[in-house]
Amino acid sequence: MTDRRNFLRKAAIGGGLTAFAAGFATTGVRMAEHALGQDAPNDRLHGNSLKPEFRIDPASGRLEPDPGQQVSYTACLGCTTQCGVRVRIDKASGKVLRVAGNPYSPLSTDPHLPMKASIRDSFIALSRQNEKGLAGRSTACGRGNAVLSQMDSPFRVLTPLKRVGPRNSGQWQPIAFEQLVKELTEGGNLFGEGHVDGLRALRSFEPIDPAAPQLGPRVNQVAVWSSVNDGREPFARRFWQQAYGTLNFVGHGSYCGGAYRSGSGAMFGDLKAMPHAKPDFAHAEFVIFVGTAPGNAGNPFKRQGT
Repeated sequence: MTDRRNFLRKAAIGGGLTAFAAGFATTGVRMAEHALGQDAPNDRLHGNSLKPEFRIDPASGRLEPDPGQQVSYTACLGCTTQCGVRVRIDKASGKVLRVAGNPYSPLSTDPHLPMKASIRDSFIALSRQNEKGLAGRSTACGRGNAVLSQMDSPFRVLTPLKRVGPRNSGQWQPIAFEQLVKELTEGGNLFGEGHVDGLRALRSFEPIDPAAPQLGPRVNQVAVWSSVNDGREPFARRFWQQAYGTLNFVGHGSYCGGAYRSGSGAMFGDLKAMPHAKPDFAHAEFVIFVGTAPGNAGNPFKRQGT
């Protein structure tokens, strides 16, 4: 019995190590390639880390900004929470070097700086001066940091694209905005698959189906999906719903936080309004998450009342 137990224990350990090795095989290969296939680092101690954007003299406390870098405080649009971020830019190339947390933002810093604090104070708050950088460390989440790579991504869409092959073929062709507007408005045999009505023809107030009046007019066959709410959505709703006439303007909550809102709606018994629950984490003793995961989803509600 003891031998059997030892065998099972060793088998479990061996299986775990095998699974671990398989799971991290790609990471290990990349680490080896990076270590063996790169030139010598720029600095023996700091490697290829970025040059500091400022320096504070430890004796006098004098702030010495790097003349080759610009620091801009803005908001992240990686999701609709729009946390404050701090962007470092190389002045010579205009390239963004790093995206980090904004010390003024309650969503990325706790405790955050008051808005009346000077820019100099914000630099000091992130430095080792009196260990302030450790006490008020400002961070951005994984999505906020990923904005940096998205800006230079070869897959970033910078011009209208038209499908020129079968669906799901991945065949696209860049077109001018003028062609985009014309084809969207007038329609036609746009994809070689038969006639497609344009927005002009679809703006009809005749019923979609006289036998099913609840469907409304034909213009409701035009659906608009909104992606962000940074000031443009009210304008878009005014055009599509009030001017063009379609009822079907869908906010980002239908797909961005669909599971979260559905879970909140089910818990509160209101699946029509789909309320956006705001948990009070600071005073809660027990929290049930429905439709969302606290470690990798949801909005940072901790400081929403400030």
